[in-house]
Amino acid sequence: MTEKTPASGRKSAYYLRNRAQILSSAQKLIATAGDGFTIEDVAKDADMAASTIYKHFESREALINEAIVSAMKDWEDWAIQQSSTLSSDLEQLIAPMLLFIAMSKTHPTYAQIAVNAQSALEVIEPQLTANLGKHIKRLASAGVLESNKIEDRLANLISCLRSAFFQSVKGNQTGAQSQIALALTMLGIREVEASKQVSALAKVLKNVKR
Repeated sequence: MTEKTPASGRKSAYYLRNRAQILSSAQKLIATAGDGFTIEDVAKDADMAASTIYKHFESREALINEAIVSAMKDWEDWAIQQSSTLSSDLEQLIAPMLLFIAMSKTHPTYAQIAVNAQSALEVIEPQLTANLGKHIKRLASAGVLESNKIEDRLANLISCLRSAFFQSVKGNQTGAQSQIALALTMLGIREVEASKQVSALAKVLKNVKR
């Protein structure tokens, strides 16, 4: 078990505040310098003793993983909320993909975490893409997307999304959008329809802010 259990009542609130500060400091360090920091570096940034951090996380690796998961989950919750008012299930699938390649604009710290912690992200990628997989499988079951070899299609899509993200970080937003449109064809969406959907949604989401 890598995460410690908080006490109840007032102590629990204090525990949660400390934990949030620890994660925030770890995220800042990953974003600015990568994941090579020490627990002492986090303690200094969070203005607390290293022993306090070990009350929350049993190891540096556990802290790094939780800092990344927490950041990406926060972004995912926001992206899903932004997409929730769109009219179709397909639009609600595509919109977060477009928001993903806009992360440098809407969530710059999280984008830098994704850039600087690629090895750690690869390890926890199944956890980070679980909701995407469920959404795609639900649409495949409904006949909206191709259902044969769905796991292979999903793996290829995730690879394309990763590549599109790094294109966007380098400033090639047009190329990133084109990659998303191409990735959608792997799910059985016609190329013309995929490009049309991506183009239309990109305009809708153009001015979305955190």
